[in-house]
Amino acid sequence: MGTSTSTEQRIVEGARRAIELHGWQGATLTRIAEEAGLSPMTLYRRGLGREEILVLLVDDYERDFRESLSPAVAGRGTGLRRLRRALLSVCEVTERHLPFLRGLDEETDQRFFHERAAEVRSR
Repeated sequence: MGTSTSTEQRIVEGARRAIELHGWQGATLTRIAEEAGLSPMTLYRRGLGREEILVLLVDDYERDFRESLSPAVAGRGTGLRRLRRALLSVCEVTERHLPFLRGLDEETDQRFFHERAAEVRSR
């Protein structure tokens, strides 16, 4: 299972680089695979198209966001101190993901950051 997680993380990192370099529209599966150091066939065998890779990116961002924000929100201290830590955490997460976030187009950005029906992606 460790190999699966490692390969998935390589795909996420490769997708980030491809989006950073070529934008969402230019981040083809071939480019994503190349940036991940994998063959396009690996993505195909795993059933990963662009939409599935976008879900992996959203999940990775959301996990990082929650892990970064949680200690600030649930930690000790005054409300003001926790608020400052929370805002700093939001800025730090955004900075970590900014190069790839800039490459999203408007439609993808909307799907990435805004919930649809019962699905919550970025809270």
